Amino acid sequence: IELLIMKHDAEEPEVLLVVDAFDDEEEYDTMYQIFAELLSGKASTPHYVRRMINMIHASYHSEQLSVARIADELSLDRRYLVRLFKEKTGMGIQEYIIQVRMEHARTLLQSGFSVNTTASMVGYHDSFNFSKMFKKTTGTSPKQFAQAHRLSEKKG
Repeated sequence: IELLIMKHDAEEPEVLLVVDAFDDEEEYDTMYQIFAELLSGKASTPHYVRRMINMIHASYHSEQLSVARIADELSLDRRYLVRLFKEKTGMGIQEYIIQVRMEHARTLLQSGFSVNTTASMVGYHDSFNFSKMFKKTTGTSPKQFAQAHRLSEKKG
C-alpha cells in the first residue's frame, strides 16, 4: 500500500512525500490520519491520547510497558507520541506511566501486600528501583507508607 502526500495549491500538483512501507490497511489509515493532521496544522489527536492512556492503565503491571512499546503498538513515531501526549495532557508519558504505577502501588501497600510483591505487581522486577521511585514520587518509602497505613487502621 502506498501513501502519497501532495501539495495542490500550486498550478501543478506536487508530490511532497511517498510512503510505501505499509503492511496493512490499518497501518496505512493510521499514518494517513497523522499526516493529514500534521499538514492541516491540527495535530489534535485525542483518539491516540485516549488509546495511550488506556494502554497504560491496562499494562501498568507489565515490566515491558514503555514509551517505545506504546509507539510500536500504535504504529507512531516515538518522538511524535511523546510530543502529542505532552501537548494534550500537560505531562510526559513516562511521568504518567510512573504516576499510574505509584497510584496502584499505594493501593496495594494499603491492602497489606509486601514491598516486593507490590513492586512486581506494578511492573518493577527490582524492588530497590521501585522503592526509589516510590520515595521520589510520594516523599516516603513504601515500607514507611505501609507501616503508617497499618498504624492509622489500628487507631481508627
